[in-house]
Amino acid sequence: MQAQAQRLNPQHLKAAQSSAIRADQCVKGMAKGDPWQYITSLALRLAGHPLPRSMER
Repeated sequence: MQAQAQRLNPQHLKAAQSSAIRADQCVKGMAKGDPWQYITSLALRLAGHPLPRSMER
């Protein structure tokens, strides 16, 4: 994971962190939305894959 994290720029890491936070908020009922969408977004961002347009925020 450290090697992959070094390949990602700070902007992508910040976006991944935002996805994790939103997923957590959805699970706890603090925000509306599908937590699985945010978890998928997080996984794709950390893997370095581009997000489908429908998932970009």
